[in-house]
Amino acid sequence: MTGAAPALELAFGEIRHTRLRPVRHALRHRGFYCRIPVHALADLPRATRLFGVNRFAPLAFHESDHGDGRTPLLRWIRSLTVKVTSTSNSSFTDESDAPFTIY
Repeated sequence: MTGAAPALELAFGEIRHTRLRPVRHALRHRGFYCRIPVHALADLPRATRLFGVNRFAPLAFHESDHGDGRTPLLRWIRSLTVKVTSTSNSSFTDESDAPFTIY
């Protein structure tokens, strides 16, 4: 990783949903989502009024809405990776500085 500030990315796509019961119904529409570098939430620029971390903004990300709602999000994610690596034969390793991104 470089010393550059982490980037919040806005991506566009299509949202599809199909219901099979009780009556078949499908919908499709355009949408957007943010790719958020969780490992660097504190480093995201505060200069914009459009996006906020743990504060009001038109596009806001609140850590308490994710994970268990109490533990800081990155710590909660890392605790899950430790549980996974200690209970499975996975080749996944917990690297404390590994980046995590929410899509």
